[in-house]
Amino acid sequence: DAEQAIADKINAMKGNTPVFVALNKTDLPQSPDALATYQAWIEPVEIVSISAKQGIGVGELMDHMISHLPHGPRYYPADQVSEANMRFIAGEFIREAIIENTSQEIPYSVAIEVEEYKERNDKLTYISAVIYTERDSQKGIIVGKQGAMIKKIGMDARRELTHALETKVFLDLRVKVLKDWRSNEAFLRRVGYKLHDK
Repeated sequence: DAEQAIADKINAMKGNTPVFVALNKTDLPQSPDALATYQAWIEPVEIVSISAKQGIGVGELMDHMISHLPHGPRYYPADQVSEANMRFIAGEFIREAIIENTSQEIPYSVAIEVEEYKERNDKLTYISAVIYTERDSQKGIIVGKQGAMIKKIGMDARRELTHALETKVFLDLRVKVLKDWRSNEAFLRRVGYKLHDK
């Protein structure tokens, strides 16, 4: 009854929007009537059997959905993969590596400033960044014993950047303390935070 009610809501609102049904858990026994039932209830453009856990059929579902997407105007140049500039993206990869490696110890206490971002050639990108913390103790956590943590952070960030940029990446990381940087508006603007004018 619950699924019938959902189907009725979909039918009432779909208009000309194509509807897809993904029958999950195909790695487990399925009701033989499920496919015919959903077809009768919704009349979807496609019914795809998938296993989200094992990834079976997910690519096929994506292909069907993409084939029905309408074409729209181009908002960015064809060779630009994101509206965010690459310095910002590089900083986010570094921040992600810090969060993943330091768990909950450094949640909002770091700022990343990418000082240099240079494509040396088609096969090498040079990135130099400073990681700012508010306290010496936070810097100690990020640097780690004998520099082990900053080395791990650099390796993880470089791996993700290499995958995203499709070039080798030389990543130079340094850690500095800037007390109360979250209250420093000039600094916040410098590292890319958008502030609402008072």
